[in-house]
Amino acid sequence: MMEGVGTFTWKDGRKYNGTWKENLMHGNGRLELPDHTIYEGGFLFDLKHGEGVLNYPDGKKLYGTWEGGK
Repeated sequence: MMEGVGTFTWKDGRKYNGTWKENLMHGNGRLELPDHTIYEGGFLFDLKHGEGVLNYPDGKKLYGTWEGGK
């Protein structure tokens, strides 16, 4: 079971570096997607939650406050 701080890479190319709770992304972290989109910010039980920024491959950035992944 993943707890605390660490990095995990899925077979589909996603990579998460941050805090874990009961095998879920929970706390602050950085999630890199296969299309090179990167989310940096808060997570709550595997969903984007709290302050964060989405960095798109074309250089655009979306800053916001996330709740329940949205």
